[in-house]
Amino acid sequence: MRNRALQSIAIGTVVMAIPAFVTAYGETPPLTAEGVIREIVGNTIQYQNDEKDQVQEFFAPDGTIHGWSRKAGKYRSQWQIRFGNYLCIVAESALESGCVRVLVLPRAQVEFKLDINETEGPFELLHGNPRNL
Repeated sequence: MRNRALQSIAIGTVVMAIPAFVTAYGETPPLTAEGVIREIVGNTIQYQNDEKDQVQEFFAPDGTIHGWSRKAGKYRSQWQIRFGNYLCIVAESALESGCVRVLVLPRAQVEFKLDINETEGPFELLHGNPRNL
């Protein structure tokens, strides 16, 4: 469950408007470190881990991720900004840890870009901590 969560580092529906900037080539550029802090920290990412499992992860300002999974219940991990502008998840298991570049899309969605030329998402970006995780 968290394996996919890390690979995706989920993000849900933001009630506030989030601008998506598109390059001349039609691609949304990744957020800067400041952009990750502004857009992700203090908000919740929501995604489907599989057909039966919905996940929400609240990125707290203190570097803690307060997660909830329909299958596993509540859990905790950590987030950090590394390598300039990468959002990194640090979990107990190395398989559930990793770093991604974050892209904000229209309609309060985000994607994660992996260095292996793969994209995960889009995920919903929820404003605040609606589940009080």
